[in-house]
Amino acid sequence: MTADQKNNLVDKNSEYFEQLYSREEEPWEYSKKAVEVLRHEFVVKTACSLKPNYSRILDVGCGKGRLTFLFNGLAPEILGIDVSKTAVQQAETYANKFSQQGNSAKADNSRFHFSVTNITNSSFPANYFDLILLCDGLEGWHLNMNEKEKVLAESFRLLMLGGFVILTDYLKHERFSAFEAIISNSPLKVVRSVYLNDRFAYQFNSWFKMGEKLKVVQWIFANKILAKGLMKISSLFGKRGSKHICVIAAKTN
Repeated sequence: MTADQKNNLVDKNSEYFEQLYSREEEPWEYSKKAVEVLRHEFVVKTACSLKPNYSRILDVGCGKGRLTFLFNGLAPEILGIDVSKTAVQQAETYANKFSQQGNSAKADNSRFHFSVTNITNSSFPANYFDLILLCDGLEGWHLNMNEKEKVLAESFRLLMLGGFVILTDYLKHERFSAFEAIISNSPLKVVRSVYLNDRFAYQFNSWFKMGEKLKVVQWIFANKILAKGLMKISSLFGKRGSKHICVIAAKTN
């Protein structure tokens, strides 16, 4: 692939996500669906299980910062980057409100920074972060294999020795092994993989898609108890019961 072709791919992806955030209030409805909320909570709990706190966190493809802000207090500085200018502006607006609500007075409050940046050509210094989040990105960003390898190589460069990368992606279970292989073949060392047991929850939501504007359906989508019950059933089917895989990787050399 030539340099021009690579740049065209980056530009095309940036345009797609900018249009998405410009026309939709909340793409993927991360705050409205329990299965999405539970996934974000799982990512935070996973990060906490790896280390009690961090020095600097990077959320790649942060969107409006729905996941980013859940890490408040886990690091003095948290950075979010996205290729969509609209998404970054909305994240910055919320960050300002977050600070004005008195949160900045808390001793454990993090400083949030957002920028329009593509990780494949970022200008961050090497060994700058000890936690990088690549959530619903490596596959969801419509990258070819060369771009995926570049994202992982750049994540390795930006990561401090002993730091971690948490990756999640929405895939058919038949593709989980290939997803893990891409990461294993990068400079990062895979620590473990986890299946999120969320297939039935997504399937259940799809049955009510036509009535998603009804309040009762919105309540169903947002019901954590129901989502957890469906996820417990899904767990009986191993990776076949999952739509999301989570891979934890580290920089060990």
